[in-house]
This record gives sequence, structure tokens and C-alpha cells, in this order.
Amino acid sequence: MREGWGTYVSDQAPEERAQSANTKSKQESGALLGRLMRPLNTLVERFIPSALVFAIILTFVVALLALIFTDAGPVEVVEEWGIGLAGLLDFITQMALILLLGHILANTRPVHKLLVKLARVPKTAMQAYLFVFVIAALASLITWGLGLVAGALLAREVAYEFRSRDQLVHFPMLVASAFSGFVVWHMGYSASGPLLAATPDSFVAEQLGEPLAITESIFSTWNLIAVAATIGAVSLALYLIAPRHDSAIVPLTVDARQKEAEIDQDVVTPADRVDASRIPTLATGLLLVGYLFIHFAGGGSLTLDIVNWSFLTLIMLLVRNPFELIALTKKAASNVARYCCSSRSTQESWA
Repeated sequence: MREGWGTYVSDQAPEERAQSANTKSKQESGALLGRLMRPLNTLVERFIPSALVFAIILTFVVALLALIFTDAGPVEVVEEWGIGLAGLLDFITQMALILLLGHILANTRPVHKLLVKLARVPKTAMQAYLFVFVIAALASLITWGLGLVAGALLAREVAYEFRSRDQLVHFPMLVASAFSGFVVWHMGYSASGPLLAATPDSFVAEQLGEPLAITESIFSTWNLIAVAATIGAVSLALYLIAPRHDSAIVPLTVDARQKEAEIDQDVVTPADRVDASRIPTLATGLLLVGYLFIHFAGGGSLTLDIVNWSFLTLIMLLVRNPFELIALTKKAASNVARYCCSSRSTQESWA
């Protein structure tokens, strides 16, 4: 029985040794960038704390810098920090709504069916990695909440689709591709900085002296070029780190899809019949469509609030009834709660 790689190679014929060496070379070259990144990954996993802890640390760093570089004393710094909290409540709520509405929108039946159909598009593993990234990036440009959730759902569906075809695909790479799409969110429709700058009376607009139109930020030529360049650069990076050899692939071995839960409730009382009716959500969605039309027809600008109302409009038009909306909201709530903790501390450090 052969023991060890060296013994195995010595027992091979010259042609077999050449083929084995070539295979090993392909495997190593395909994973070279991945191997170079492993120390960085280990460093991040071991020493970078959670977003909440990181935000708290930044809060104290900013306070220390204020004491060093300004004339404010400890009491004044703490007082101004506390006063600034109330001014950030609107922004925190807007960010939480973006995540909540994005999560709900991604889990509506029409969007879920679209993701299942999209999962059938890639035919090879490399196509799958790049396809999941591009779709997640496009979704993140619409809203970062949608990009996070839809990207993860698409990665899961693609993995299951490949499993059903008996094709190998590296599931961790699919997940990495999905979350890599998040890098362009601040260049898109839900970019908090540009939208705050475009919102009258926001703390960013006050610093600028006047609101900054989104035509000069989100929809500017330089930003659109940056979006294309970023997607291209990240696609290249994913191509370089993707595993090339079957032995390096970790497939999805179980059916990770969540069975679509039936959220139809027992309709017993008149109140149940109202909750199971399509009319309340559809009427609200059409009312929101009317509001958005009036807003933009009257020269209204795109703000964080308008972005949230546009996503709420889509949700109201896509869900079947209040029962479904309530169920989807409950499902999204736990994710929003975790985000609010870290977001609030981060915004506090800005104060």
C-alpha cells in the first residue's frame, strides 16, 4: 500500500507523474489568490469584533479625539453626545426600514419565484459564482436590504439547482459571491449618504449649506462609471479566488431551501375574512402609487423616505393579503433588531 504523496509519485510511470504534477499545478494556481488571502481571513475572523462592539469602540475614539483636538471638556463632550442621539433617531428608523422592507420584498412570492428561475441560468460553477455576484450587486443598487437577502437566497437556490443536476459547485464561494454584491450599495438607489444630502433639513444637508441633488451624486456620470468599474474588479477577484479543482469544492449536501411556508390562516370570523382579503393591501399599494406620482409630478426629490415608500408600494402590490404581510414582517423583524443595535452605536459615534 502506498503511503504519502512522495511514495506515490515515485511508483508512477513518467507519463503518470507528469499528469499528476500538472493536475496539482492547476489546483495550486487556481487557488493561489485564495491561499494568499487566508492569513487575512484568519486575522479578520479572530480579531475583528462584531459591528456593535466596533461601533462602540469608534464612539470612544471620537470622544477622545474631541477632547484632544477641541476646547471641549469631558462634561461638554458627553452632553453633546447625548444631545446628538435624538437627532439621529429619524436616520436610524429610515435605515431600519430599508432593511425591513428589503427583507420583506425579497421574500414575497413573485420575487422568490424570480430567484428560482434565475438560479437555472448559470451552467458552470464559474458562471454561478459570477452570476450570483452580479445579481446581488444589481439588487444592492436597488436597495441594500434587498441585495443582502436576495443575494443569499439566490446563492442557496443556485446551490440546490446544481445539486439537482449532479454538478459540483463550491457553496462557500457562492455565499462569498452573494455578499460581495453588497460593495456597490452606496452607489445606488438606497445610498444613505447621497439621499441624506438630498433631504432638506437633514444633518448632512445642513453641513453642505443646501441639499445636494442626486443627479450630482447617485446618477452622476462619475458614479455610474465607478459602479461599472467596481463590479468588473470584484468579478475579476472572484474569478481568481474561485476553486478550480474538484477536490477543493465543498458542495451543498442537504436541501437548504426553506419550504415555502403556507401562511394562509383559518378564516373563521368576519375579521379573518378581511385579513385574508386582497383588497386592503392592494388599495394601500395603489394609494402609495398615487402619492409617489403626485410627489414627483410636483417636482419632489428622491429622499430616504421616498425610497422607503417606493419599496413599501411594491410590497403592498405583491403580497396577497394582510396575513402574508404580517408573516413576512415577523420573519424580517429579528434581522432588523440586530442591525439597529450596531447602526445606532455607529451613528452615535458620528455625533
